[in-house]
Amino acid sequence: MVAQIQISISTKCLMKLPGRIKIEDRKLGRERNDGQAIFADKLIEIDPRLKSKKRLNIVLHEGIHILDPNLPELKVRAYANRLADLLWRDRWRRLEK
Repeated sequence: MVAQIQISISTKCLMKLPGRIKIEDRKLGRERNDGQAIFADKLIEIDPRLKSKKRLNIVLHEGIHILDPNLPELKVRAYANRLADLLWRDRWRRLEK
């Protein structure tokens, strides 16, 4: 079965892509989030307690927010879920630091 994913990130956002996006581990219990994107700093904070597949999904989710901050949350979720499933089926895994 061939997976097809169609992602429409606005060309306006692609023209001003951020530079390198940093990912930092930080316990986010108080924020009640698994991850958060800080657009001004080009930073993704992610809870280090997440399991591998959930972490992949959250990194993609927050990365999409940074690439296109105007994209509705439902689309961000859908894109992140589909991309995470695609990469997971292709055996992408996180190597522990």
